[in-house]
Amino acid sequence: MKINLKVLAKVAVNIFICLLILSSCKSTNNIQIKYFTDYVKYFETEVSPVKGIVITAHGLNTNPSKMGDDNTDGTLVKLFLKEGYNVYRIVLPGHGGTIEEMQNINANDWLNSAYLQYQEAAEIARKNNLPIYLAAFSLGALVYTNLIHNNDVIFSKIILFAPAIAIKGIARTGIFTADIFLSDKSIIKSIAPIEYQAQKGVSISAYKALFELENNLYKSEFANCNIPALIFINPKDELINISKLRKIISNFNLSNWNIETVTNTKTEFASAEITPTYHHLIIDDKCVSPAAWNIIREKIINFLE
Repeated sequence: MKINLKVLAKVAVNIFICLLILSSCKSTNNIQIKYFTDYVKYFETEVSPVKGIVITAHGLNTNPSKMGDDNTDGTLVKLFLKEGYNVYRIVLPGHGGTIEEMQNINANDWLNSAYLQYQEAAEIARKNNLPIYLAAFSLGALVYTNLIHNNDVIFSKIILFAPAIAIKGIARTGIFTADIFLSDKSIIKSIAPIEYQAQKGVSISAYKALFELENNLYKSEFANCNIPALIFINPKDELINISKLRKIISNFNLSNWNIETVTNTKTEFASAEITPTYHHLIIDDKCVSPAAWNIIREKIINFLE
């Protein structure tokens, strides 16, 4: 009997992923419950006249406060405030309360919450006759591109950081394999730096909701999504496939979408390697470098203006 080495290798990889995930899982009793009380949602710029309102949306298990505030340089919120934009910083379910909320999450929870928060920001924009923009990372980008299908969810332009619309197949394989052995409430420990985590990990149910939303985008063929979009991604991203992202732009005729690559390793733009290096996380100057962040800032400013 001949042994198919490619099939054998694939099986071995799946087993390895499964074991890795299982080894990182913890029960509810072992997860530290974390509350957030510092979520000031709306920030007003001191620049006059105000140019618009930017909604910032965090990623899966990203502490929403890491999108920035009015006192922290090198963050998205501060960037927009300095440039004359008011900022509405959203918080998705599972990221601002207990771990139990993360364990019981579903796709509609994220969509409904993000929609209501959009409506709040949009109402402020309408009253002040201001355009509304989006700056979203990973999960946040996925949720709002789903909501753009609705005719009443409208952005003038969108800025996406490592959008979870082109998730690597190996990530799906790992979660689906783990789902065979674990309950939906099981928590997979995060590998992102601790200070950026909303919880100690992500539930199987949250990952399944993530994949459901990605599938919905493909089924809808990215309806209404071909609006001006600036996309930042690290080619070494652990979760998002840049080649797959480029194919999506081509296959669904997203002609107004443009990709800009970002690095958080030593280049001509960064004098030293940033540690710890986690390539998916590119939302502030500590994730990349002050020099690389300045380039991102300039590209964002040029894109909006």
